[in-house]
Amino acid sequence: MDDQPRKGTRGRRANSITTTPIFVDRVTAAAALALSVSTFEREVTLGNLPKPRKLSGARVGWLWSELLEAAAALPVSDLLPPENTGAPKPRRRQAANDPAPPVRQAG
Repeated sequence: MDDQPRKGTRGRRANSITTTPIFVDRVTAAAALALSVSTFEREVTLGNLPKPRKLSGARVGWLWSELLEAAAALPVSDLLPPENTGAPKPRRRQAANDPAPPVRQAG
C-alpha cells in the first residue's frame, strides 16, 4: 500500500476502518432483523426489541450488540417460510392484440 496522502486529506493519510458498527440507524436496524421499519418500530414500542440510545441532541441509534442479543433471544420457529417469500409476483404483460381493459365511467 502506498503511504502517499490522498487528495482531500490536507497532507494527512486517510484512515479507513472496516469494523462492526457500534450504532446503527432505524432503517439499518430493521433491515438487519429482516423487518419492515414499521414492524421494527412496533416491536421496540412493545419492548420486544431494545430501545434506541441518545447519540446527540436529536440523533438516536441502536447498539449493534443489543440488536444481536435480542435476535439471539427470539424463540426458534418450527414454521418454515412460504416458498414465495420475498419473490416478486410475475406480472402479465398485455399483448399487442389483447383488448384494452374496460374504462370505468363516472356517474
